[in-house]
Amino acid sequence: MEKDCWGGQVLSDLGDVTLWGSPEAFWSKTCRIIRECLRPSFQGQKLASDEELLQQAHRELLEAHSRFSMAEEAELIDCAIYSLKAAEMRYDYLIRRIKQQRATIG
Repeated sequence: MEKDCWGGQVLSDLGDVTLWGSPEAFWSKTCRIIRECLRPSFQGQKLASDEELLQQAHRELLEAHSRFSMAEEAELIDCAIYSLKAAEMRYDYLIRRIKQQRATIG
């Protein structure tokens, strides 16, 4: 089975549905990912274009919607809501940034 960026298993026959463990494991993995993203380690790495970032943010938004629709326990619903809100905010931010860049170019 394929693994997603959260370490959960992706069921390919169900699309982007992601299964993950306890809320503690979810937040532990989330904090680790955030720390890795904030670490300044761009040496020799190609920076992603805004369009690539937007595509990634869109995938994350779809995954967050999927996690929210699959959550059944109260704690998991809370985690899914936070994840969904964060994905929405990132996606909206990237849309605004791309629009502003295109407005200054044109």
